[in-house]
Amino acid sequence: MTAKYRVSRREMVQALHDIFGGEMSVGAVQGICERASETVKGIFPALALWQDDSPPNQEWWSEREAIRFIGQFRGRYLRLQATWDHNQPPDGAEDIEKFNHPAGWPGGGPAWYHNKHTNDMVNAAVHGGVPWVRVNLAEHENDVNPAYDAGDSPAYLPGQLSDAPWAAKSVLEMARMEALTTSE
Repeated sequence: MTAKYRVSRREMVQALHDIFGGEMSVGAVQGICERASETVKGIFPALALWQDDSPPNQEWWSEREAIRFIGQFRGRYLRLQATWDHNQPPDGAEDIEKFNHPAGWPGGGPAWYHNKHTNDMVNAAVHGGVPWVRVNLAEHENDVNPAYDAGDSPAYLPGQLSDAPWAAKSVLEMARMEALTTSE
């Protein structure tokens, strides 16, 4: 997900498809999952904010964390999230407890639980006033404009995103919604 994108009123973006993008620095550079952390450190010139809260690091992330901007969006926001994320832990049911720290990691670190990044983005969108927010397709029967937490998460896409053409289905679903709105 692109964190910051400005358009004029004439170019109003009607729908935003977020295919489980990282919402903030911890999701982008992790620091939570050591297997990916070293690779990511070689790509990003900054550490996650919980690891380095210096003014230069805060400035660098200020325009890169999508969670800071999603509440300003005024169209339809559809977040796709599979049960098993391609980048965020856990990787399987056997690891859920290992990564279940809704109050923060013992010894320091951010709160984390299975697919927390999706809950964070949806909550930020709803609380920011985005008029239409949902996780996954209509067939998954998630509510529009919900609030989620560690004990109440949406229905996820089964398996991984690559297991089915979910992204294409979501574009078609949103296009149909837009066509119905403009034809009324």
